[in-house]
Amino acid sequence: MPNTEKRTWLKTGFLILFLCLIFDANAFANLRDTPSPLTLSHELKGKSLRPNLSYLVDSSGIAGIEDVASRPEKFMSIPNHRGDPSFGFSRDAYWFMFRVKNNSSVPVEWILDLNYPLIDFVELYIPDNGTYRAMETGDLRPFDQREMPHRTFAFPLTEPQGERAYFMRVESSGSLIVPLKAWSPLRFQQHIAKDTMMLGLSYGALLAMAIYHIYVFFSIREKSYLYLALLILFAGIFSMTNTGIAYQYLWPGSPIWGNKAFLFFLAAGNLAVLQFSRTFFNTNDRSPKLDMLIIGAMAAALVLMPLSLVIDYYHMAHVITPLTLFNAILLTFSGIVLLMGGYREARYYLLAFLAFFIGTMLVGLRNIGWIPETQLTSWFSQIGLVGLSIILSFGVAAKVEHLSRLASTDYLTGLFNRRIFIEKLGLEFNRFQRYRDSAVLMILDLDHFKKVNDIFGHAGGDKVLRRFARLLQKTVRKTDIVGRLGGEEFAVLLPETTMDEALPLANRILDMVRKEVIPQRNGKISFTTSIGLAQLHADDTHMDRLLARADAALYRAKNNGRDRAAAG
Repeated sequence: MPNTEKRTWLKTGFLILFLCLIFDANAFANLRDTPSPLTLSHELKGKSLRPNLSYLVDSSGIAGIEDVASRPEKFMSIPNHRGDPSFGFSRDAYWFMFRVKNNSSVPVEWILDLNYPLIDFVELYIPDNGTYRAMETGDLRPFDQREMPHRTFAFPLTEPQGERAYFMRVESSGSLIVPLKAWSPLRFQQHIAKDTMMLGLSYGALLAMAIYHIYVFFSIREKSYLYLALLILFAGIFSMTNTGIAYQYLWPGSPIWGNKAFLFFLAAGNLAVLQFSRTFFNTNDRSPKLDMLIIGAMAAALVLMPLSLVIDYYHMAHVITPLTLFNAILLTFSGIVLLMGGYREARYYLLAFLAFFIGTMLVGLRNIGWIPETQLTSWFSQIGLVGLSIILSFGVAAKVEHLSRLASTDYLTGLFNRRIFIEKLGLEFNRFQRYRDSAVLMILDLDHFKKVNDIFGHAGGDKVLRRFARLLQKTVRKTDIVGRLGGEEFAVLLPETTMDEALPLANRILDMVRKEVIPQRNGKISFTTSIGLAQLHADDTHMDRLLARADAALYRAKNNGRDRAAAG
């Protein structure tokens, strides 16, 4: 072996040995470091016990309090870079040890709060005259067995003078997070009052929005409102299971269902957001391939909903959680693609989910200790959920407004289409019948328009139609109504106008059209128009008579040489 290669192998070996020594030193430090005790006071306000914790993993799940209490040297301290102890999905039993010191001469009452309500089994072992007394709780135990009737696991404790060691055993099929906090009784009651008020406001707002959207759906039959209401309801109930509110108020006597409800409503939320997105984006028409992908994800969520009730929580969590992540990526990608494709309402969609994702991300970063816990990080997931609902409401409203505008306007010119123009003409006719205010109808037809299409193509003809529409809008008053009746035929309704006032306007339009020139590669387009005018009469029994007189006047203008106006 060449000397250079030998030196390379030696350096690599020393590097590996050095890294192993560092690892062993850290492991040894974790084993031997003894966290400081929690010093009690009468003003404890949600003080985290993370610096005071050490933990032990019991993979067998059979160790008892005597086994672990007699071997405290086996406990490892929580790494400094970690926040609240978080171990992901694990079926192992975890033991935590912490010491509490009371420096006063009288017993101190305090509250130990485990602020993660989705742990199956929690057992707190309290030292008592050389033995340990157990307090048992968890979301697989009935709610009325809890020491305090609260959504989280709260233990009321009395600490005598001196120092004592506590042990806590936790075991769960879901994500294992153990955020332990110490409170004084007064501060904890204040915290509960504020906590309940904030949660009540957020869930009340979600319920109000869901009811409102259902009402709007039955009013205008826009399905996006119905699916948005279902999305808000399912997301709200899922959030209530996540915060423990659902178990406290909705099903306190059903721990098995309460445990299954988390994954059931997570799958239901996936189904609702997919169906809402599919309807909101109209992917069936806009992107059939994307639509099929969303339908496939919906089918998976639909199957997982009943399966979450019968299959073990641990295994279902490993299926529904990746599906949720996949759907989040899929829908975000869909929003970006459709926004780039010109679907402007996708802005609301992306903004809504950005607010929700930021809230979820902040909670995750808080749990792993990358950012401190503040009022913002504690409540941003709820704020994000309410924000998502509000922003999506604006998005659906913008979509409905856009569709309404498309249904009422001509796609090429932006003017009212024939249906809307006739409706407005009918309203003006009814107003005339009541108040006898004069009005004039003007029908305009572009002269020799077929020749324009023959010479310059339909693209040239479309330019003429758009230019003519802009000219009409620029010339008439804001109170006048302009529409395209079809083809090259347009109409202008002039409320509170006499024929003597309408004829000068018609001549001004004729003069402006004559001056219009549209440059093209193969020449310049010049065009003219003919106009027929008719004024409402007292003996008009229906607006069809007004339309007929205006049409007759238009034909006279055409027969008399075009590029002129005639009154009927």
